[in-house]
Amino acid sequence: MCRCDILFIDKTINELLSRYDTEKPWSVTPVVDIDMIAKCCGIKEIIPVPSSQLEEGIRAVIEGDTIKMVEEDYSYEGQRRFNIAHEIGHIFYEHVHFNIPDDLKHLVINNDKEPCKIEEIPYASDIVKRNKKAARGKISKTRQEEEKEELADHFAANLLVPIHRFQFWENKNDDEIAQEFNVAKDCIVKRRKELEDELRILSSAMELRPIDDIISPDAELLITNLLKDAGY
Repeated sequence: MCRCDILFIDKTINELLSRYDTEKPWSVTPVVDIDMIAKCCGIKEIIPVPSSQLEEGIRAVIEGDTIKMVEEDYSYEGQRRFNIAHEIGHIFYEHVHFNIPDDLKHLVINNDKEPCKIEEIPYASDIVKRNKKAARGKISKTRQEEEKEELADHFAANLLVPIHRFQFWENKNDDEIAQEFNVAKDCIVKRRKELEDELRILSSAMELRPIDDIISPDAELLITNLLKDAGY
């Protein structure tokens, strides 16, 4: 069954934010302290390296308790932050061998389920297309490897631009919002597109309304299984 569901992502991200991103009210500054979250997840160091030190096409990688990132991305704050959030996504999807702190292990995203296919998710982030062009991994990746990257990208966009914070700022233009969240503008464009579907899914879970009232027939079976897995 599919595990890349907004219910699971929302639960994990909300707990990370409530624990480790509380220094300033997000109504004043919505910027997520991604460095603090990475540290609390067990990442001890984030270092820039020449691209020659990583496999061809790789932009960032976790080695032990360190994130190594190509210098070009490290020097651009928006991309640096996205890469860190992306690697955190890999941690919580258990795509990499990493010693997650004991008090965060319950946030691993539905790790007893089979991986879902990104095309099955109606709100899946179009950021995937940009990052395929950026070739975060080898061009010859298998589809399974590509799906792992896409899942981590979707997690990263949600972590950096959480839905409840985005709603507070959504009436501003995309350039202003990107500046406020300290992310690239295209991240905001994609999150805006995702908002409607995510709200519909989250609302259905809270209100326990019939699934066919809030979701298209094509996605009914998928979402029914997701809600069942989540205990709703």
